[in-house]
Amino acid sequence: MIVSHQYPHLKVRYQVRSLTIEELTYVDTGFDGGLVVSVRRLSELGTPDDYPIIELGDGSEIVAAEYSGEAEIGELRTPRKYSLYR
Repeated sequence: MIVSHQYPHLKVRYQVRSLTIEELTYVDTGFDGGLVVSVRRLSELGTPDDYPIIELGDGSEIVAAEYSGEAEIGELRTPRKYSLYR
């Protein structure tokens, strides 16, 4: 079980290439497309692995920068592709 003492936020640790970042995040329980991180991380993450078109909840589409990596929330660790909106 994962418990947050700063609800509705959770501490997430994620790794993209050799960079590991830990920060407090807002968890969108209805989103299943990966981990969306702040645009301010662009310069730290380097060149994206891909630029997919992502459909948002309102049906609009945007181009995102996508990175391969892993995320940890408590004891839960899973490899995912992270989408970073630009």
